[in-house]
Amino acid sequence: MEYDLTLTAELKEGGGHFLVGLVGGGRKQFMIDVYDSVCGLTILDGKHYDQNETTARGKFVTKDTPLTVVFSVRRAGVEVQMNGVQVINWKGDFAKFSIEGWKVGSDKSLFIGSCGLFQFTRVLFTSMSGDAKPLK
Repeated sequence: MEYDLTLTAELKEGGGHFLVGLVGGGRKQFMIDVYDSVCGLTILDGKHYDQNETTARGKFVTKDTPLTVVFSVRRAGVEVQMNGVQVINWKGDFAKFSIEGWKVGSDKSLFIGSCGLFQFTRVLFTSMSGDAKPLK
């Protein structure tokens, strides 16, 4: 399945980060961690978001400032844009990903988590190909 996931997040309290669990390669869960000054896909080839080829540095999360993120998941890889700027463009085998600590019941589920108080004002899923169905 290929899809775009668009969300707008705003840090309201505390220092923290948010993460989004995505599904690629048909059924493999992987995540992106977004901190104030670093983000990346995790865990890729055994390396966390801040130590692998997808690591991006910049100013991402600022208190009381909305951040719009578009995750474009395709068969060949993932592109991530933040406020209209591409920060990640990864292509490869989704089997290289693993997850520690953040899991949900099904490996076909998308999820959002956070450390800190975030307000999500927009979450939009757009299917580009394949069957997107609600899980029970």
